Amino acid sequence: MARATLPNLSTVTALFQAFLLSVLMFSLPQPAQAQNAVSGVHFDLTERDFHETPYAMLNGDWWFEFGAHLTPEEAHDAFIADNLDAIAVPSDWRDTLTEANTNPFSHGIATYLSRISLPDDPHNHLILVLPRVADAYVVYWIPANDPANWHELGEDGTLSGPIVPAHTMRAYSLEDFSDGYLMVHVRKELQSYGGILRAPYIAQSGAYQNYLQMLRLSDGMVMGITLFVSIFNLFLFLLYRKDPATLILALGGFALFLRALTMTGTLEIILGMNLRSFLTRLEIADILLIAWTTYAMHQALLWRRFSNLKGPILIGMVGMLGAAFIFTAPLPQVTEAISLVHLYCFATFVLILATSARAIRVKQPDAWFYSVGWLLPMTAGLHDIYTSNHFGGIYLANPAFLIFISVYSWKVGHRVITELNRAEFLRQARKNLTELHQNAMASARHDQLTGLLDRHAFDDELLLAWQEKDSCDDGLSLVVLEIDSFQAIAATHGQEVADMTLRSVAELLSHSLLRKTDRICRYQEASFMFLLPCANGSKAREVAERVRHRIKLHEVTLDAGVHLRLQASFGHATAEPNAEGHCHQLVQQAQLALDHAQTCGTGMIAGFDALTTAQKARLHYWLTSPEANSDIEAAHVKLHSQSWTKAS
Repeated sequence: MARATLPNLSTVTALFQAFLLSVLMFSLPQPAQAQNAVSGVHFDLTERDFHETPYAMLNGDWWFEFGAHLTPEEAHDAFIADNLDAIAVPSDWRDTLTEANTNPFSHGIATYLSRISLPDDPHNHLILVLPRVADAYVVYWIPANDPANWHELGEDGTLSGPIVPAHTMRAYSLEDFSDGYLMVHVRKELQSYGGILRAPYIAQSGAYQNYLQMLRLSDGMVMGITLFVSIFNLFLFLLYRKDPATLILALGGFALFLRALTMTGTLEIILGMNLRSFLTRLEIADILLIAWTTYAMHQALLWRRFSNLKGPILIGMVGMLGAAFIFTAPLPQVTEAISLVHLYCFATFVLILATSARAIRVKQPDAWFYSVGWLLPMTAGLHDIYTSNHFGGIYLANPAFLIFISVYSWKVGHRVITELNRAEFLRQARKNLTELHQNAMASARHDQLTGLLDRHAFDDELLLAWQEKDSCDDGLSLVVLEIDSFQAIAATHGQEVADMTLRSVAELLSHSLLRKTDRICRYQEASFMFLLPCANGSKAREVAERVRHRIKLHEVTLDAGVHLRLQASFGHATAEPNAEGHCHQLVQQAQLALDHAQTCGTGMIAGFDALTTAQKARLHYWLTSPEANSDIEAAHVKLHSQSWTKAS
């Protein structure tokens, strides 16, 4: 029942995730697409109604000075004199600088400056948002009519000493400011790219707070869903390890969870900004992991066997080499080589297309479903590669991969549950066949009339007990009994009564309070054999006495109220530990003792050890004679035909 509910739970979860993500993607405010953004060095927003359109982008040309942190007065004077260079925001400032051999990554400091005019409305409650500035910065407001009365709005990271990078998505109040200059001092030392990498924007405070809440809800949902998907597929893999898709889906879910942690700044909050270098490397290496898992996942979804993952294993080895470079090379070189990471992603996309074409060509089940399903994350991945290279736009890979991996988790979960049900059915069928086989084998070893072990089964049990007798101090004993006057019963009452008599005696013997190791079999027509491992002669005679007494008290009820009373004769023999010879000699000794008991009368018991030397010598003759070896049963007849008496 628990297994049957897994696909339903996964289906509901996947559909709910897709719906909620779609709502969030279209409901979240998109600063990069805010209207009425003013391009140029002067951002005139005096006519802007922030209550209707709460976001104004500051993307465009800014004044720029590399190699110096200008004072507010110097920045104001340079603006008036128009002797500063211009730079596009957002962008990497290396794009506008001449590359120097002594400073190939353009590390250093710089000043950004722009003129901004804000509406004179005290109810706007405006704030400045800096989404991403690398690596550290301080932001200032310089009044246009009084540059000496400048204000430091805030800072993040360190501009001197050991560098500590800035957080992403920081906001600073613009209360009581109307017309002036926005100046940003930037320090870059950690990565190959630096400066204002995401366009700043001015926002209405209330709208921005709502946006942050929705963003945190979205980030938390992404991390929760990816973690759930990872654990869910790992659980499926533990249930059914023959399908590699579940394991790779679990790894893919973990990779998305790790990406959400790094991109949302959660790890920075937990571990501190001193680990920014490591977290940047982790974020880039995680891209390789996501790209590899997409390719391996596609292979596993289509071919369903570990043996078909040779291609992903080879590509994974290339990815591991890339990860080794990412975690060992200087960080500027790592970020400079991000295009190689993008190339790796593009190569995996090509391999996915090739795999899809092959699967469609050979008509692999669900080939079209899995191939078309990859268009969403592949398109989102290519879009994000373009976005990262142009320092602007919305990243779509996370929600696209999240919807994709959730839907495919449902698909694979349904597939696994189907395989588990099939395996359970086959297991039950195999169990039934095994039981039938065991029953058939047991039936072949049992006498059909009495239900006891038959002669062949007794021979097997005797041979095994003979081989183990040396490990026991009491050796091995046999007790043979034969119903007296059985032929007369059959002749007088018929074969049906004779069969009923045998069944009745067999049932009585089955309840003779023997040990679990003891065995009873129907040896001949009216004779039964007790196999008693680890039992000496005294124990054998005790068993014979107990059974003889029970048979003597036993009655077989016939038709018309007739009761048949029975008696049986017994013979027993014991083989001592380490005794030489063969197990069949022990059978002959018990038979000889039975023959002796029958010559003494009905209902008698005789042990082989009680026989005289002459009787044992005669037995030795029959056991060693060619006639006895060729036909043991004939030897028994001859022995029985002798005139055995108590005196002989």
